[in-house]
Amino acid sequence: GFITSGRPVPGARPPQQLAITKVESVRAKVAKAGPTPALSSVERLNRFLDRAFRRPATVEERARFLAVFERERAVGKSESDAIRTVLTAALASPGSR
Repeated sequence: GFITSGRPVPGARPPQQLAITKVESVRAKVAKAGPTPALSSVERLNRFLDRAFRRPATVEERARFLAVFERERAVGKSESDAIRTVLTAALASPGSR
């Protein structure tokens, strides 16, 4: 340890320095690993549907809303606009009540 008998041990680093060293080590590992992959649109939509319906969405429900997303993307809407359309549709559907 850093302190024995009330006196610092020669050559030992104080706890604050150990914490700073650990933080710097973690930052270096994160920087080296690169950005974490984002969730796919399908994963985000599935998570949202489960929360909106307050239960796991059925396979049919997931397929229906994924079809809406894919249709929106096919007509040229951005990914975020397509997701927004699906979220609106999901919240307006009877399953979310």
